[in-house]
Amino acid sequence: MRQLSLDGKVIQDNSDCYTIAEIGHNHQGKLETAKEMFRVAKVGDEFNFTGPFGEFVLSDNKNANLIFLGTGTGVAPLRSMILTEKEGLNRPMKLPYGGKDSQDLAYLDDMESWADNLEICLGLSREENASEFKPYARNCRITKFLEDGEFDDKSEFYICGSGIMTESVVKILTEKGVAKERIFHERFN
Repeated sequence: MRQLSLDGKVIQDNSDCYTIAEIGHNHQGKLETAKEMFRVAKVGDEFNFTGPFGEFVLSDNKNANLIFLGTGTGVAPLRSMILTEKEGLNRPMKLPYGGKDSQDLAYLDDMESWADNLEICLGLSREENASEFKPYARNCRITKFLEDGEFDDKSEFYICGSGIMTESVVKILTEKGVAKERIFHERFN
């Protein structure tokens, strides 16, 4: 089974839905991946989904500063959390988000509209003139934002990306003295 993260807003009953797809059977009974099922889908096709399966949700800590760290498609559940927070407690938020270059990043066209109190930091590790792309972009990995940053004991960290990135971020945060109870993550390989 392969689970995928896809963003979604809070549903009326306040439940979050991030994980929506897995390997399954198409309408002809053939087993195939969700990616292939979506690729060949036509308008009007119906899909059955199960989930959510994970525990990757926002805390109820009203005093927390929320720091979301993601790479590539790992931004999908983070986007959902940011949009949910905008409608809820509206705590201070920061989003270090990265990839090799701008082609690795999703939602660039509307990211600035997600929330007024969201500070965006783009890390593009193979983009020489990153700041020409967006004023808040740098030629670096997102871990650089953590290495350079100072965080108080109210900061909570929500991390989604590859296993290597997630492990690197958790290691940096732990070395900086962040309690594991304030680090939440979902990783993919």
